[in-house]
Amino acid sequence: MRINVSMILERRISVPRAEIDQLIDGYQRDFAHGAPVFHRLITLSPQHQEHIMSTTTARDPSPGSPYSRMAANDTSQIWARNWWLIALRGVAGVIFGLVALVLPFATILALVLLFSAYMIVDGVFSIAAAVRAANRHERWGSLALQAIASLAAGVIAFFLPGATVLAFVVVVAAWAIVMGSLLVWASFRMDGNQDRWWLGLNGAASIGFGVVAILAPLAGAVVLTWWVGAFAFVFGVLLIILSVRLWRRSRGTPAAAAGRGI
Repeated sequence: MRINVSMILERRISVPRAEIDQLIDGYQRDFAHGAPVFHRLITLSPQHQEHIMSTTTARDPSPGSPYSRMAANDTSQIWARNWWLIALRGVAGVIFGLVALVLPFATILALVLLFSAYMIVDGVFSIAAAVRAANRHERWGSLALQAIASLAAGVIAFFLPGATVLAFVVVVAAWAIVMGSLLVWASFRMDGNQDRWWLGLNGAASIGFGVVAILAPLAGAVVLTWWVGAFAFVFGVLLIILSVRLWRRSRGTPAAAAGRGI
């Protein structure tokens, strides 16, 4: 045991083996007599104590420390090396956003079918988990109910995609009306007139969207698709801009410069 500890200490803090053995022997004698052992740290030479303190400081994870700055630099280099993956994500986001903006009905149908496939797969896995739990004489009732609910939702979404879209739009419309009402109520409790008007207009717009979505759910579904498409398009453009900046940074790193020199 002492040899292992000596090897670890010698490797970590570069202390000679003889000095470590002497220090561990002193620890063992003090521990056998019930005496404190930490005072023997002063037997290390000042150079070794300084090395230990510098090693501890170098691994300090607090913000602003050299260790945290090194970790941030490593993260930046990782992102810079994988700039092309971020660019692909951005391109995919832009393409999806354009498709959702130009072909909202096809996008809605694709999203419903994707949701249906996910529900069916989730139901199958829930059935497998319920069977395994039953074979082990464990509680399987909740897993079976989850499987039935997932399969039912998946089958309904697959065979009745229009009803699924309408149900989703009604849920979103109800949420918009409730949130808008809360915002309008909160606007009457504010002191500043200007802030009150902005908050009230926000709530009124939310209520208006909810009412229109309930009265014309198809139009509400198209508006939701446009919102999703606009978000995906903007998100993709921002990712492409980020990937270009990371590509420029990767070309300016010493490793990249050395590769170009070769």
